[in-house]
Amino acid sequence: MSLRETKKERTRQQMLEAALMLIAEKGFEQTTIDEIAEVVQVSSRTFFRYFPTKEDVVVAWVDDEFSMIAEKLAQWPSEATPFTAATGAMRTFLVDYEACGEFFLRIERVISGSPTISARKAARTSLLVTELSCSLAQRMGLNADRDLLPDLIAGAVTAAARAAIRAWLAHDGKAGLVGLYDAAIDRLTIRDGQCPSGMNGAQTPTR
Repeated sequence: MSLRETKKERTRQQMLEAALMLIAEKGFEQTTIDEIAEVVQVSSRTFFRYFPTKEDVVVAWVDDEFSMIAEKLAQWPSEATPFTAATGAMRTFLVDYEACGEFFLRIERVISGSPTISARKAARTSLLVTELSCSLAQRMGLNADRDLLPDLIAGAVTAAARAAIRAWLAHDGKAGLVGLYDAAIDRLTIRDGQCPSGMNGAQTPTR
């Protein structure tokens, strides 16, 4: 990365952090773009070069957080089974997430309170499932488009995390997020890369 690119990324990160801190403290509607720009000591015009709208700040944060999950999966030991690697990577992410619980709780409330941001997060979650499915397929030596199991594991693990976060919000952060995730995973029937016979491929059963 060139010096120019490094500086741009640092400026983006500073604006993102400033925006999230202000939003968590004051609320989404109450936070202005001018206030965010002032904290970082840039102009509002500079802000708009990085984030077209204020909603894009939160969406960018979702993108950054989700990219960490894929990174953690890539770092998981190769000898681990696909299900163990996927659930473990997501759990490691949620441990870090819960460590800053009050902050992330406020941001999740912002997301759940905005239909626009919620819809964009849902779309990004769908992309996350695809990314994880492709990573799992590579680990398993399967075809991500033709074989069902990578997509099943990725979808199940992501759904468990989503359910845990939703319950965490409903409990106002008083229930442990990681504990809720563990409980959700315990309800799943997929275990250690196994699925019912005949489901590894995408073939339609004969009638």
